[in-house]
Amino acid sequence: MSISDTPVIRTQGDTLFPTQGIVRIDGNQLDLLALGIAATPQIVDQDDPENVIESGDAGVTIQPSHTFTVVVDSNRVTRVAHTVKECDQVELAGTGTLPAGLITGQRYFVVNPKTNSFQLSLEPDGLPVVIEGTGTGVHSFMIPGEIRYDFQAADVADVGEYWFHFLLARDGETQHVTFPLHVVD
Repeated sequence: MSISDTPVIRTQGDTLFPTQGIVRIDGNQLDLLALGIAATPQIVDQDDPENVIESGDAGVTIQPSHTFTVVVDSNRVTRVAHTVKECDQVELAGTGTLPAGLITGQRYFVVNPKTNSFQLSLEPDGLPVVIEGTGTGVHSFMIPGEIRYDFQAADVADVGEYWFHFLLARDGETQHVTFPLHVVD
């Protein structure tokens, strides 16, 4: 199991930056909810990995939803500063009717991503799906395997280098997913 390498940087005394990544096995996204996997974050001292600074599931969201709109003329899904990459998988939902051409619960592949928009395909590197309307209600997508952790005020107070672990658990088995946490002035 690995997590997409998003560096974790927190500025001491300022708003804590959310960290998110996508859990993958052999390059394939895991649907954590469907697999019944729970995620618990831990922050540990890099010089003393046995020293757990913070642990608990407060602030963890498994597969959070992200609202979006569409641009029909370009067949693009728009979301400011989305984090999806080429060939990532997403699933769509909504409170009303999705835009014509899109199906609730269908697994789509991201193609042609830009900073604030992307297109959807039924196949990796496939042709974009034709979007024929804007739909009604609020539209959202979720990224299977995405974990978001919103740092808590009590997490790390001192400047330094730490390890940030997600402890993934299912049916009594656990797996650590680790990446660096840099706390700076």
